[in-house]
Amino acid sequence: MKRLILLRHGLIDYCTQRLNGDGQKFAAGLPALLKLSSLDCVCSDRSDRCVDTVQRLAKKFSLEVQTFCKAEFVACIPLQHCLNHGTSVLCYRIEAINPILRCLGLCEFTEETRDIAYELALDVSFDEEGRVSDCSKILTGYSKSKSP
Repeated sequence: MKRLILLRHGLIDYCTQRLNGDGQKFAAGLPALLKLSSLDCVCSDRSDRCVDTVQRLAKKFSLEVQTFCKAEFVACIPLQHCLNHGTSVLCYRIEAINPILRCLGLCEFTEETRDIAYELALDVSFDEEGRVSDCSKILTGYSKSKSP
């Protein structure tokens, strides 16, 4: 069985486009939040905000963060890459994730729901044929209006 955790980057400083203090705390807490005993692949949008969010998690498992551009997200290439591994984490920017959600048959984020992506990670399981067999939410305890 394969497993993919879809995770939005931490909050940013809009001047620097890097993680702000709350975003850094969120990134530091990811290993405890996700409670993974093993991790085979960490993929990310190539923006600093996304890479910085998952870098510590990748290091915990002695992995390199594999990065992808927005055009590759549109073509679902990060999804295909993750499905070549057992357990993967994919960190995204809200502007790029909808094509992957569509490929998985999951609800897309809209302007009205985009900030909810800070509050939860999606934990997707796949059967032997690569079809989604389960999707659950991991509550982050984090939101745009409330820090962890």
